[in-house]
Amino acid sequence: MLLGHNGAGKTSTISLLTGLYPPTTGEASVYGVDVFKDFDSIRQFMGICPQHDVLFELLTPQEHLEIFYDFKGADPDPVKKSREINKLMKDVGVDDKKDALAGSLSGGN
Repeated sequence: MLLGHNGAGKTSTISLLTGLYPPTTGEASVYGVDVFKDFDSIRQFMGICPQHDVLFELLTPQEHLEIFYDFKGADPDPVKKSREINKLMKDVGVDDKKDALAGSLSGGN
């Protein structure tokens, strides 16, 4: 967790560590893995949960998970991908709403 007043650099730090901004200098590691040299490994165990929703109103929960699954560089095998996405939807309780548009879901979903 990062705490600090507005303008302290919290968002910039997270953006660097998650690959949104390229570094100009310096070093950073997470669990001994160099963030700037081995980012593919970092993506396997690190992510970001922003304060605001990152949902697209015209996509379904399943479509969102498919996109983010690919962003994370997970196994591209279609059978494994489908199995993992179905498990995630069940784990978070949206398996019965997998085809509903995100814009129609409640805030809790």
